[in-house]
Amino acid sequence: MTIIEPMHVRFCESPTGLDSHADGLPMVVETVATSIDRQRAARGDALAPMRRGLPLPALRSVRSTSSYYAVTTVDAHGRFADTSPLRVLHWVAGLRVDVTPASGTISVRPNSSGRDMITRQGHVRLPARVRYACGLRTGDRLLVVGCPSADLLIAYTIPTLDALFQQHALANDGVR
Repeated sequence: MTIIEPMHVRFCESPTGLDSHADGLPMVVETVATSIDRQRAARGDALAPMRRGLPLPALRSVRSTSSYYAVTTVDAHGRFADTSPLRVLHWVAGLRVDVTPASGTISVRPNSSGRDMITRQGHVRLPARVRYACGLRTGDRLLVVGCPSADLLIAYTIPTLDALFQQHALANDGVR
């Protein structure tokens, strides 16, 4: 049976000749081998690094974009449940906007004489005319894209995204 000893530390003098920092704590220079390290050294594996935990995959760099994407639902009051795109756009409660449906998309733009406005809670409320035009009901999901450079919010319905995907698949792979 192997008994694992707690890790020990060895202290040494600092470059200034003192053995502690200004706060009185000792300087830790290196760890002393644990019993596992000693066993590995006895087998000749002294230079093999010890693994701790599971290996991590290499992360790809994140592509930067000027747009912000969120998937949200339409709540029972016809509002976007997620307000994060509005925060990215720096749109505040009471801001007048135009909400315009067009072919399965909804565009929202600030307009000082707009018919609609951002609610007191900071939500975009879709008027009934817009929900009807897009066939939206409570619980339906939307892909919302906030474009700060254009001061624009666009929402895509799921049927529109499905059609785009199928169009792409047919054009590139010939698969239905």
